[in-house]
Amino acid sequence: MSEVKVDINLLKELRAATGVGLSDCREALVESKNDLDKALEILKIKGLSKAMEKVNNVAVEGITKVLIDKNRAVIIELNCQTDFVSSTVDFNNLLNQILVTIIKEEKPVATIEKALALSVSKTETLNDLIAKSIAKLGENIVLKRFKVIDKTNNEIFGSYIHTGGVRAGLVTLAGTKDQEVAKNIAMQLVAMNPKFIDVNDIDPGYRQRELEIAREQVKDINKPKEIIDRMIEGKVNKALAELTITNQSYIKDNSMTIKQYLSKNNATIKNIIRYEVGELI
Repeated sequence: MSEVKVDINLLKELRAATGVGLSDCREALVESKNDLDKALEILKIKGLSKAMEKVNNVAVEGITKVLIDKNRAVIIELNCQTDFVSSTVDFNNLLNQILVTIIKEEKPVATIEKALALSVSKTETLNDLIAKSIAKLGENIVLKRFKVIDKTNNEIFGSYIHTGGVRAGLVTLAGTKDQEVAKNIAMQLVAMNPKFIDVNDIDPGYRQRELEIAREQVKDINKPKEIIDRMIEGKVNKALAELTITNQSYIKDNSMTIKQYLSKNNATIKNIIRYEVGELI
C-alpha cells in the first residue's frame, strides 16, 4: 500500500493552526489521510502524551506578570524549566492568554484547578493550551499561582515588574487617583519585599519568632532585667517595622518613610501582593 501524499496546503494550514513541527504535522496528515480535523485530533493526542512525559520535570524558571482591567487585576507566576523558554514569544503568549482568560471571568477565579478548567475556545481549556505548549516547547510548564484582586471605583491599582518578570508587585491604594504614587508604592514592594502593610497586620507567628531571636541575642548580656526587656522590645519592634511597607524608608527619598510619603499624597494602602519566580519551589 503506497504512502499517502501529503497535501501541501493542508500541511501549511495545520502547521499554522498548531505551531507543531512540520514532521509531526506531516505524520498526522499521512495517518489521517489528509483529513484536517482528524489530523488536529491526532496532534492533540500526541501533544498530551508528550506533555505527560514532561510533567515530572521541575520548573524553576518563568515569569511573573500583572494584568489590570478596570476594577480587576490579576497577578500570576507561570513556571518553565529554563530561562531560554521563558524568554520565547510562545511562552509569553501563553502567559498572556492565561491572564486574559482568568481576568474576563465574571466571578473571580480562586483556585488553580478552576483556572485550568476555563475554556479558551469551544474545544480547548487552559489546561489543554498548556499541554500543547509543553509539547511544542519541550519543557514542563506549570501555572504555579495567581491572585485575582478587585477594587472599587474610588481606589486605584499600581503595578511594577522587575528584571524581565522575575519579580512583580500589585498594590491597591485609596484616597488618591495619582497613578505615579501607586506605581512608586508597587516599586517599593518589589524592591524591599515587605510582608505586611502595617505593624498591626503582622501575623502573631512572626512576632513570636522575632521575640525568640531577640531573646537569644541578649541572653549573655549582664544587665538588669528591665534594661534587657527594653533591649528585646527595641529589637523586636525594629525587626517588625522592617517587615511592614509603611515603616520602611522610601527607596526614592530615604529622608521619609512610606507612611510619610502616603500621608503627603493623602493615600492609604489597601492591599499588597508580591510574587518572585521560584520562591515557592
